This record gives sequence, C-alpha cells and structure tokens, in this order.
Amino acid sequence: MMTTEIMIIGCTGKVDSVDDFIKKARKFLAKDDTLLQFMDADKVLGREHVFSAWDHAKRAFERESNVSSTMAMEVLIYTSGETHIANALKKIGIKDGCERLAVISDGDLDIDELLGYLNLKRDDEVLICTESKLREFGIGENEISAVDKDKIDDLILEKVAMVDVKK
Repeated sequence: MMTTEIMIIGCTGKVDSVDDFIKKARKFLAKDDTLLQFMDADKVLGREHVFSAWDHAKRAFERESNVSSTMAMEVLIYTSGETHIANALKKIGIKDGCERLAVISDGDLDIDELLGYLNLKRDDEVLICTESKLREFGIGENEISAVDKDKIDDLILEKVAMVDVKK
C-alpha cells in the first residue's frame, strides 16, 4: 500500500555489515507494506532529490512501468538515476562501513524509535546538496557552471527524470 506521505531524514552511525543492518531493520518493521529504504547520504542531494524520486516511483507503479517489485527499491532506482537495480545499489546503496545515511519511510513507523533501535543519530545536515556531491554523482563542471547557484539543486532532478526516458 502506498501512502501520499513520505519522510526523508539524514542520520549518522556506522553500518558494520549491510546484511546484518538490513536484517535488523526488517525485524523492526511492524508490517510488510511499510516503505523503508536506506541510502548513502553522500549520494543524496537534498530532500527534494529523494522526494522527486519517490514521486516518479509512485507514478511508475501507477502506470505499471516499474522496474522493481517494491516501492522502496523503485525509489532507490530513481534516486540513483540508474535503470538497473544492481547499478542503483552500487551507486547509492549503503555499504559496509557507511556512516552517513538517508532514511526514507512512508511515515507508518516511529522514526525516532527506529533510529534508536539501529543505533543511529538524526542529522539532516548529511542530506544537504553540495557541488562536490553533484560531481560525485556524475554532474560535470560545465553543467554546474551553466546554472545559477540558487538553481544548482535542479541538476539532480534532471537525472531523476531521465530514468523514465532510459526505461
């Protein structure tokens, strides 16, 4: 079940083992239809980046053009700007040793309780879009210099929208 609300927060804490971390997070979930996705916050360029990806993913399910079987994975695909799950995970998924995470949820869970359970501390600063994050994401200097500084965040939204074209 998809809801119209989404929660996007940043946090810090160490992921020693992705497999163990995900297993622990799944145990926390009260129901299977709760959207919960973790991403490497160093590859997330602001809340609007993820919100746009969520919006595109929601439309993909409505149009039955989704690539993955879950909303959480479809959000990851759009956020990454990739069309293949393996590439999306490699680009923006959390990895062993990750210390800065983006947490995306549909709001059906107690996020503070989840963070405590996973030994994470809320820190929304890790989500801020920076020019260095844009470069790491594959957005070149020419693209960055071509837009006004107050529109720099829009560059990532183009990458999200391009997923539909690439499909």
